[in-house]
Amino acid sequence: MAHSSFEEVFPYISSISYPNNKTKYLVAMAKMVVENFDGEIPDQVEDLQKLPGVGRKTAHVVAAVAYNQPKIAVDTHVFRVSKRLGLANEKAQTPLAVEKQLVKNLPKAYLAQVHHW
Repeated sequence: MAHSSFEEVFPYISSISYPNNKTKYLVAMAKMVVENFDGEIPDQVEDLQKLPGVGRKTAHVVAAVAYNQPKIAVDTHVFRVSKRLGLANEKAQTPLAVEKQLVKNLPKAYLAQVHHW
């Protein structure tokens, strides 16, 4: 993929939402992985977030799923449900605040899987 063009990748993902941006990110990400990480997907959240199109949530999903690291991805659903279940308090107004509370309150052994429940 690192040697592919936008035009070559686009048809494969044209049916998903925001295909133009995602195609740009995929091609740029693949090139960066080859050039900066010797063709290996990085295992550190900080390095993953350097990749085009990868934010905190995606980096945490990759770290947890691919590398079994104790990371939790807080999306809209985890954000809302955590507060409703009392796993995070109502004062937590951002996904990062909820993430910090979940990391503090949940056993470390469950963090890599808990966002799938």
